Amino acid sequence: MQALRTFASFLWPVLSYLVIIPLYVVAKGLFGARVAMLSCVIYVFIPSVTLITLHTDQVFFPVFFMLPLALAMVAVKRKRWWVCALCGVSVYLALYFTFAMALIFPLLADVVLTQVLRGDGNLAVRRQTVIRFGIYFTVGFLCIWALFSFALNYDPIYLYRHATAHHQNWRGWEGTAKSTAYWGVLNGAEYILWLGVPFALAFCASCACSFKRIKARKPDRRVLINAGLLVIFILLLFFGKTKGEVARLWLFLVPALSMSVAYELNSTYRKPRFCLPAFLVMQWVTIFVTKCWQDFY
Repeated sequence: MQALRTFASFLWPVLSYLVIIPLYVVAKGLFGARVAMLSCVIYVFIPSVTLITLHTDQVFFPVFFMLPLALAMVAVKRKRWWVCALCGVSVYLALYFTFAMALIFPLLADVVLTQVLRGDGNLAVRRQTVIRFGIYFTVGFLCIWALFSFALNYDPIYLYRHATAHHQNWRGWEGTAKSTAYWGVLNGAEYILWLGVPFALAFCASCACSFKRIKARKPDRRVLINAGLLVIFILLLFFGKTKGEVARLWLFLVPALSMSVAYELNSTYRKPRFCLPAFLVMQWVTIFVTKCWQDFY
């Protein structure tokens, strides 16, 4: 058993970086190869990714979140409709492991719409692409639902209600407006610190640029992704019903955040060759400081 524990202590951190593969696929499809590479590099320099190891939240959940997005990207871009069905299957399997994966739907819609809007064809062709994706996705999702229902007697709706009630009871969730606001602010602050203040500031700058472009009626490729991420954050902060530990519980969002930050660093600053090393150094200092002086309790 000791040998197995030692083996797992090395294997789990390695597996946690498998998410880089779907992250690269999604970022390349949305923003190009350079931003995709930057996204993968930045992801490695995030404190919560580097320091929270040997947890299922860190090892598998980011992959479960990014894989359906990568499949949706391939399906729409190459018109592979069977991949749409596979995307539906992957979303259901992700929900099987954790109901938090339900938050993937805003970003899934963003990825599909972004690819459709950038594709060829008139409005009717684009509408048909979205409809086809929705049909095949739903077929794949319902097929795996039926399989799990009949083969395993698995009822996700009942288990979701039970899991939610258990989580609220375990966390001692009061549900009052004051408590919700208090923990929303505290969870947000914790998440920002574990992302790294430079990373969080870069994401805020990216969102601010998106807002300015919307106001000027000149949206760029990150507008939909940032909008989806902000919707997810609002849902988590005020409807997540949790007290602390969000650095680990919400870690599955970090790959998508890395794309937005990479796009901001690549497009906004005039000297990205200087900006990126400086940014990574600040992130590494954050990792070192957190490792040395954070008690992890």
